Amino acid sequence: MNLSSRRRSVSRLAALLVPILVVAACGGGNNSGDSSTPDSDLAINKVVAPEATTIADVIALERPVVIAHAGGDFDWPHSTMYAFTQAALNGTDVLEMDVMLSSDGVLMVQHDNTVDRLTNNTGLVSSYTAAELQAMDNAYWFSGGVWSDKSLAEDAYIYRGIRTGD
Repeated sequence: MNLSSRRRSVSRLAALLVPILVVAACGGGNNSGDSSTPDSDLAINKVVAPEATTIADVIALERPVVIAHAGGDFDWPHSTMYAFTQAALNGTDVLEMDVMLSSDGVLMVQHDNTVDRLTNNTGLVSSYTAAELQAMDNAYWFSGGVWSDKSLAEDAYIYRGIRTGD
C-alpha cells in the first residue's frame, strides 16, 4: 500500500471513528480509582447532549453552526480533553479534531505530524507509542489567544504541567 492509499485509509477510518471517540469522550466516568473528585463533579459529566447528533441534524439546524477547531485552540490547549470538554460546555455544535497513528498503530487526537509545537518533546507522532504520546503535555506551550508562542515568560503558560503533574 503506497503512502497516498494509506493516508486515504486513515482518513476514512478517522471519519468513522472520530464521532465514536467524541461520544466516548463525552460520556466517561472517573476510571482512575485514585481521585477524590466524585464522578458527578467532573466537568465532562456536565456536558449536555447536543441539539444535533448526526451530520444531517447539523445541516438541518436553522442557525449558524459553531465548530470548535481542536476544541477551540485559541481559548484552551489544542486537542486536549480539557479543550473538548470546555467547548462542549460552552455549546459547541461540532468538535473538530485530527487524528494520527502512533508507532503502535493507535489513533491519537493530534493535529501536527510532530509533537514539537505543543509539547516539550520533539519528533514525529508516528515515532511514539500511544502511551508515550498520552504522557506528553499538549498544553506545554499554550497561552490563551495565541498558537504556541515559545517566547513568553514561564508564568504565561498557565496550563503547563496540570495534566502531567509536572
